[in-house]
Amino acid sequence: MSGASGGSRAGSNALFLLLQGLAASVFGLLQMKLFTVSLGEEVFGLFLALRGLAVLLSSVGVMALPQLAQRFGPQLEVRGDRGALLRGAVTLVVALLGFYAVVGLAAWRFWPQLAGRVAPQTALEPLLLPTVFLGLALGLAELAAGLYQGLRRMAPMALAELLGLAGLTLHLFLRRATLDAPGALRLFALWFLLRALLLLALLPWWLPRGGGAPSALGALRIGRRQLLDYWLTSLPLRWLALAYFELDRYVIGMVAAVELVALFHVPARLVGISKRFLAAPVLSFQTEVSRLFEERREGELAARLQLILRGQLAVACWFAAGLYLAGRPLLLLLSTGAYLEDFTIDAFVEAHPPPGESGLWRWSGTVAITDDGDAEFAGEWSALWSPDQTCSVPPARITSGLRRRAN
Repeated sequence: MSGASGGSRAGSNALFLLLQGLAASVFGLLQMKLFTVSLGEEVFGLFLALRGLAVLLSSVGVMALPQLAQRFGPQLEVRGDRGALLRGAVTLVVALLGFYAVVGLAAWRFWPQLAGRVAPQTALEPLLLPTVFLGLALGLAELAAGLYQGLRRMAPMALAELLGLAGLTLHLFLRRATLDAPGALRLFALWFLLRALLLLALLPWWLPRGGGAPSALGALRIGRRQLLDYWLTSLPLRWLALAYFELDRYVIGMVAAVELVALFHVPARLVGISKRFLAAPVLSFQTEVSRLFEERREGELAARLQLILRGQLAVACWFAAGLYLAGRPLLLLLSTGAYLEDFTIDAFVEAHPPPGESGLWRWSGTVAITDDGDAEFAGEWSALWSPDQTCSVPPARITSGLRRRAN
């Protein structure tokens, strides 16, 4: 790509990110529908828990390297320093592969401890390589996206994700009859890796050629101390950002039945879609901050930040209202009523014991979701404690009452 432009691309980049989010939302919901129709709750929950584990491995392996590209890439792009950009991209890819090799070895060494709570012991080994492979693919895809964000080129990134998601969805549809958890992990890893390799292979085409825009800070070098300070600051922030990904599915699989992961994923996916649209203007403006700093135009930052914050607040309120009003129909549409039937409930009930009884009772049974969204319970009560007995349940395990209607 000839020439480097110092002008703002925030508007066009935000548009491409919104289109990328729309494509990801549509294909993501189609994939979830395929899973909920084709797989049982246990298989789908196992896949989601292991994908959450792959996200954890990926986040540890990338070591905040994409954040370095997002921070310093725009400065080099404005200067038109093609050589430094190319050397930096190669260095980051090699560093990621080195870091992830250590993470992969650690995952292999502690695999029974990492996956033993979410998968049957007899099926642990076949799940190791697909999970580690998916983590590597996710890390490379994230680094490739960070490099393109550093170049302020969101269009090729959005197009690559669109093609990758379309291919993955079609592949899932063709394999839906024979799909299992390891096979689903391999499919996701394959298509994420293809997307990452495509973006990395085409990266030199988008690097600036020739001189860049005049820079007031051109004499200031990006030193190793500056890189190290920013990298060490980004690491804890990057790991905190795991809450915005799918690590929660893995955590739930560690402490509860994997079927619960599948049920949790449906509403969590809807929330995740909202967050993608909320992130678009932030991601597009994030790289512009470095550009404005390079051009000594810090005075514009405050006004633009205020505009973005006000817009984010308005859009967040709109999404919250939309999910509140349309949440239940969307959940039933995406998961179907049959998918939520016969989910076992095992709860301690502190309030509302059986009529005429007192004390602490345990209710155990199943719940079925009807077509109108109501919950029909079938089960039995058993006494855990009555006024003339000693409580046999630790107070920490006693939870509040069970609702009679599904929300």
